[in-house]
Order: sequence, then structure tokens, then C-alpha cells
Amino acid sequence: MSAHGLGEDQPEWAVELLKAWFVERTDALVLGPDGKVAALDGRDHGIEELISAASEKAPGPFAEFVLPFLLDAMAATSGGEQHPRRDKHFGYRVYNNRHHDVDDALLYGARAALRALIAAGEHERVARLLDALAADDHDAAQWLLYEAMAVDGVAYVGRAFELFTGGDHRLLCGYTCNRYWSARELVVSIGPHLSEVQRRTLEDVFIAFRPEFESRPFGHGSFTMLSALPEDRLSEPARGRLRELRRVFGEAPQPPTGIMTGTISSPIPDSAARKMGDEQWLRAIAKHDGEARDWGRFTGGANELARMLQAETVADPERFARLALRLDDESHPAYLNAVLYGLREAQDIEPELVFEVMSHVASLGGGDHDRALPDALHQLLDADLPEDVIALVVDIARRSADPSHEAWQREAWGGDRYYKGDPFSNGMSTARGSAAITLGDLLVHDPNGGRTALVAPHFAELAADPSLAVRSCVAHVLTAGLRHARNEVAAAFPALIDAPDELLGTRLMEELVIYLGIADDTIVGPVIERMMASPLDEAQRAGGRLAAYAGLELGLPALLDAALQSTVAKVREGAATICAHRLPITAESQRAGAALTALFEDDDDDVREQAAEVAGALCDRPLQPHREIIEALIASAAFEQADTQLLITLEHATDRTDDLILATARRFIDVYKEQMASIATHAAADAREVGALLLRAYAQAETAAARSDVLDLIDDLLMEAAYEFAETVGEAER
Repeated sequence: MSAHGLGEDQPEWAVELLKAWFVERTDALVLGPDGKVAALDGRDHGIEELISAASEKAPGPFAEFVLPFLLDAMAATSGGEQHPRRDKHFGYRVYNNRHHDVDDALLYGARAALRALIAAGEHERVARLLDALAADDHDAAQWLLYEAMAVDGVAYVGRAFELFTGGDHRLLCGYTCNRYWSARELVVSIGPHLSEVQRRTLEDVFIAFRPEFESRPFGHGSFTMLSALPEDRLSEPARGRLRELRRVFGEAPQPPTGIMTGTISSPIPDSAARKMGDEQWLRAIAKHDGEARDWGRFTGGANELARMLQAETVADPERFARLALRLDDESHPAYLNAVLYGLREAQDIEPELVFEVMSHVASLGGGDHDRALPDALHQLLDADLPEDVIALVVDIARRSADPSHEAWQREAWGGDRYYKGDPFSNGMSTARGSAAITLGDLLVHDPNGGRTALVAPHFAELAADPSLAVRSCVAHVLTAGLRHARNEVAAAFPALIDAPDELLGTRLMEELVIYLGIADDTIVGPVIERMMASPLDEAQRAGGRLAAYAGLELGLPALLDAALQSTVAKVREGAATICAHRLPITAESQRAGAALTALFEDDDDDVREQAAEVAGALCDRPLQPHREIIEALIASAAFEQADTQLLITLEHATDRTDDLILATARRFIDVYKEQMASIATHAAADAREVGALLLRAYAQAETAAARSDVLDLIDDLLMEAAYEFAETVGEAER
């Protein structure tokens, strides 16, 4: 900010400042964890402005400072044996880049400075810089060299000719979307000034040019370079080859596009699709039976048209359900899936028609529709379902090939795992897992046990699914089955938990253990103990939550005690969550309060933070019944995690809380005395709320002593210059 405008007013000073910042610092080329030069990695609008102005107003000093530094940065961040070499900062350039990043700003500033010097005829001054670029084997150095020399083809025709005849790697210079373009532009610049010998030599080089990475149709690089030479001077063999290439690639090479963004839409516009009759839909489905992309129009194929079909099915479910009955296994599977997903969202459709569509799709076989078929029942959970429809969902849950692997275990981009390593998030996105979720929903809506009787014989098989992701969904089936088939669930439960501990930390598994514990507390104790002893964070947290629930609601206080005494912080964290949220509703509020009082002083920040959530759990409730636990919170190490929510809870209390307001204000002032005046801290905002509560307490105070206590605290806030509190007091006085 101090240097703002320096590039315009004193550009050479700006160059000195940039040199000090980028080159002369002791950590100039220190790499960050991503392998990039830390000083170059990031965005700073002020530095970008300074670089742009300095490169324009003082191109000579700027180029002389920046080019050696850029070459050093390239060397520090590149590897491999390819030619030309790519570095992590400048090797992947985007055409028409607006260079928001610091490294890009320097690179494009260097190009602008070199171009300005050459345009001004300062060839001697830039000669040493161009020599350094030509000798460097990095792609970005070659790009700077070509972009600069293209300004004056007459002056650099000889040097460019030598470079282009030095190997195919000398022709690879441009952008991520066109690796030849900068080399082509240099050829265009020198072309009219080539001698006859030079031109014929380059013809041969360009005709033979075929980089290894090119795919069919081959020859695009050759076409790009050969067409840059003056056509009226080409030899007959070169003209013949150019005609051949034009038949493949068009009249002239297209310039780089830069970054293009858009949404791949349906090959048929929305307005046209809404007017299509059934026969037209059938013809469109037959025509668009692949997944092609038209990148010129940003249109797709079957998948994109299918999304439109899904929307039409939601709007007119009966019509498109009947249309689905006319499709067969020759149709792209996306279309029948689209109808099934549309029926999932549709209202007011005869259940029998949905069942007919499901039976028709299932009869086609192949497994392409296993994921979509169960979804069609989403709106029909209370309908009178035929046994064959339930059997269809059971069959998918038992036999579908999806999933074939555990995606949640695989590493994704950025080092994390797919689905954030959560088996349930993975399972619900698979065919068997989705079918299990639907079966559970059907059993939840089972009025008389008829559906459960059809599914219960398969509980044990479903519980033993080889996929942990699917088992996490099967937990929902067993939970729903407890209503009418408790014995069968109990019998299948051991097979379900005969699995790695990742299963124990999933949400539906936690629910199953709770409901099993309500039915028979002897089953769940060993499972909870296993969770608490697990080496996995999620299983530990789940074990702590279940131990606390069992201690408060299932008559198993020993489990809660074990969680509170655990040396594992994640177990105590889970117990703190349940104790905090169940305090206002459990019959064992004293036990929960005693646990929280201990957890407020826990050594672990996350444990205290979860315990502090009791402040939110008590919002919009009378607070006097919980006065002791609130006072313990105010006095505890967890106060700083709870203070903001505690102020809100005091404001929304449904009974008198003057004493709690005073206690909270005293502790707040003690903790945040040095911060209340600074808007940079959250204490400044909270201080306003403290002040408002104190003013309310003063208005409600019934004795002189009570008013005196409040006034003392108001004076403390004023003395500490609590943010905007003086104005609040002034408004109250008026």
C-alpha cells in the first residue's frame, strides 16, 4: 500500500523495490510445500500493478532485473529430461491470460519489457538477455525469446532460423491449448525475410515435424508451422503437402482459444424439446445414442438429452412413463434411468404405472438401471406395493455388480480420499447401497409387517455384503426391521459388525446400535467398548456418543463413566456432544450436568468445544433449572468457546436471568479486557451484546444493590472503551 503509484511516478524506484523483494531477500528461491517458489506463489493486486507499471515505464531496468530471476525460478522448480523442460510456475501458459498471479505478472511483464526494447531498436541492450534465453532449455525461456523476436523479423531472421533448425523441441512453444503458436508467430514475422535456402530448409523441417504426443489425425503441428511461411514463395512439394493438410485441418490454423467456460447442454434446445411429440422423442433418443461432445456449440449427447427427459417426466409423469414402455435395450441406458429418476420426483401418478415401468426396465437386464430402479419408489412408500416389486429391490440389493470396489478407500486429488473416506457416502451412491436404503425406507413404512416378512429372510445375507460401503447402508434395513423382526435383526447383527472399524463410525450404524440397545442393552455394550478402543477417529467419536447415550438413556452409566475416563480425546469429544445436547431433555440431567462440568475443564480444545455446545442446546428455554451448569460453564476453561452463543441464549431465555447475565459479564470483561476496543477481534462485537444485556438487567433490577452491581460492570465496559458501547449507553439515556 505504501508503494501504490510508485510504478507510475518513479518506475526505476519501483524496479529497485521489486528487485529487493524478489531477488535480494535471503529466501528468494525457497520452495513451499507445493514445490513452487514461495515468493511467487499467490495473488496480490498491488504487486501486479507495480510490476505492470514498472515493465511499461522502465523496460530496460525491469528486463535486466527480472529475466535472470525468472531463469533461476525455472531451474528451481523443474525436473525431468523432456525438451523443452517445463517448470511449475511458467511452463503452462494460458492464452490471453489476465495474469492475476504474481508469477504470471512477472512473466508477462518480462515479455512486455523485451518487446518495448526491441520495438525501440535497443538491440544491443537486449542481446545479452536474448542470449541467456536462447541458451536455457526451459519452455518458458524459449517462449519469452520467440515472443520478443517476433516484434522485429528483419533483425532476428538469422537467429530464428538457427533455432528452428536445432531440433523439433524448438518448434514446441506456445500455450496449453496450442503448443506451436508462439513459434508460428515468429515464423510469420521472419517469413518474408528468409533467403531461398533458409526457406527451403524450413519447409523440409516443417513437413517432417511430427511430435510424439500428436494423435490422429496426425500432422496438425506440421500444418501449423508450414502454413506460416509465405505461400506465394513455397516450393511445389511444400504447396502440395499444404493442400493435403488443409483437406484434413481446414483453410488455416485456428488461434489459441484460451480458457473457455460453458455448460454442456442438450443437443436439442429446451424450447424445442417441450414441443416434441412421442414419435419425435423416440427419433431423438435413437439419434443421440452416444456421449459425443460438440465443443464448438457446447452441446452433448445422450446424457444431456436424458437430463431434459427427466425434467419432462417430472412435469408429465404419465406420458413419459408410457413412453418408457416403448424403449428397449437398444436405447442408451441414460434415457430409461432419466424416466425412473423423474418418477422419483413426480406427483400424482398411478402407482401401478410406476410398477409397470419398473418391471419393464428390469426385464431388459444388464444392470445398467440397478441404481435408478429403487429410486422410482420414493413417492410410493405408503402405497400398496406388489410383492414382485419388493422382490425386485431385494434382488438388486443382493446381486447388483455395483459397487465393484471400495471407492471411499481410494485416494482422490489433493491427497484426500473419495467421499472424504466415508463408507456411507460412497454406499448410498451405489446400486446395492441405494437399494438397501430404499428397503429400509419401505420397512419404516410397513404398517403390518407384511413387507418385513418378505425382506427378513435376507437380513443375514445383506449384512454380510462384501462391500463395507454397502454394509453401512444395510444398517438402515436392520434398524427398520426391528419393528416387526427383532429376532432376525439380532441374528444378523454379528455378521454386520464382523468388519473393519470404519463401519462402526458411520451414521446409520450408530443409529442401529441405539435402537438395538433400546430393545436389548446386552447386545450393544461390547460394540460400544470396541468403538471406544478403535484406533480410528470416527469410530472413537461414535463410541463416545453411544457410551454417553447409553449412560443417560439406556441405564448403562458405566459406559458413560468409561468414556469420561478415557485417555482418548475423540471418545471424550463424542461423549461431550451427547451430554451437551441431551442436557435439557434427558431424565438424567444431573448425570449429564456432572459429566459436562468435568468436560468443561478438559485438556483438549475439541472436547471443550463440544461441551460448550450446551449453551446452544439451552437456547429458548428457561435457564434457572440449569443454573449450576451454566455457572460452571461461565467459570470454566470452555467459556471462550461458548461465550458468543451464551450471550444469545441469555438474550432468548424464557425466565429471569439477571444473576447469570452479571456472572457472564464479569467473566467476559476479565477474559477480554485487552480486546474489547479492537474491531479486529470477535470480543468487540460480543462486547456490544454484553452491554445490551447489562442495560436490560439494569432496567429490570429491583433493588439498589442490584442496580449498583450492574452499573459497576457498565463502568468497566466504558473504561475499557468497549467497541461502540458509549454510543449504546447514549441511545439508552435518550
